[in-house]
Amino acid sequence: MFPDDKVLSKVNLGRTKCSNIIRYGFGTYLTDALKKRLSETFWSLVIDETTDVSTVSQLAVMVHYWDKCKKRFIVEPFDLIDLIDGTAKGIISTLILDG
Repeated sequence: MFPDDKVLSKVNLGRTKCSNIIRYGFGTYLTDALKKRLSETFWSLVIDETTDVSTVSQLAVMVHYWDKCKKRFIVEPFDLIDLIDGTAKGIISTLILDG
């Protein structure tokens, strides 16, 4: 990824470790920053059920909001929730249990 950087060119991360660093390291900071931006404007959620290659159903939660600085609508991922199952009842059950 960074061939010109002496330190980063030697970094090797597996998929799980890299995913966890992004999710729990950068992800926490980015989620907090997004929550702060959302507290200052109107926003709405869009949800969509998806199934990955391992056949695990997940609920993608996206947020739409107006960015005052950029003067345009922004769409950002907010969360990815593992579902009990991908049916309407499963989605509602997951939202009620996780909410």
